[in-house]
Amino acid sequence: MDARRFEGRLVALAAILLLASSARADRELRRLPLRDGTTLRYAELLPPDYRSDRAYPVLLALPPGDQSAAMVERAVALYWQSLAQHGWIVVSPATPDGRLFFQGAESVLPELMDHVLAAFRVEGGRLHLAGVSNGGRSAFHLAVASPSRFASLTVLPGFPPSAGDFAKLDRLRGLPVALFGGSLDPGWVAQMRRTRARLESLGADVHLTVYPGEGHVPASLAGGAVLLRTLEARRGRTAEGASPHPPPGVRGSSQP
Repeated sequence: MDARRFEGRLVALAAILLLASSARADRELRRLPLRDGTTLRYAELLPPDYRSDRAYPVLLALPPGDQSAAMVERAVALYWQSLAQHGWIVVSPATPDGRLFFQGAESVLPELMDHVLAAFRVEGGRLHLAGVSNGGRSAFHLAVASPSRFASLTVLPGFPPSAGDFAKLDRLRGLPVALFGGSLDPGWVAQMRRTRARLESLGADVHLTVYPGEGHVPASLAGGAVLLRTLEARRGRTAEGASPHPPPGVRGSSQP
């Protein structure tokens, strides 16, 4: 690796650490009482000019790592805050019991989605779905279980977490899917290539972007600008019909 490339990666890493350190650890997460008597905590981000009589695109964003409240905050600071500034509503839940959202905790998400649909005017009546790392795996798990609830799927990175979920990818045939990863994480990239190949064989609208020289969650995604462009492109395709072309303005290497 040459000195310029190494320096660029250090700058990107510093930007990620700065954003992560600026996450509001004291953010007052909302609480949703569930039918089983437990409480689900979640971050809710609204556009600055939010009006209750207007329909908005809504993103359900599943966090990385252990999917705790701390992980919700870090992902909000790194990726999702900018979406709210550009007219999106973002809802991001923390696991209520320590289980991941593809290992049992996903059972609470239908109640959260119903709550969001009742609380807001959701554009098109369907949520956009995204996830980071374990959140990306959770997003695939949720999407194949209830594809009619969602307008698009975006993972950074992510892939179906089980053979059973992979076998259900045909349920995503009509759902625009965008996958992001870094070339320095070959295991996850291999899984995403396999997922893309299967979705392509089904005629799905799917695009994989692999960033050369970047790791598990590419530093190029920090700040949310690429994700905003991608989600806006997917949002447009939901309204106008699927297109085989990649999202506009997304840089990186779309690798075979």
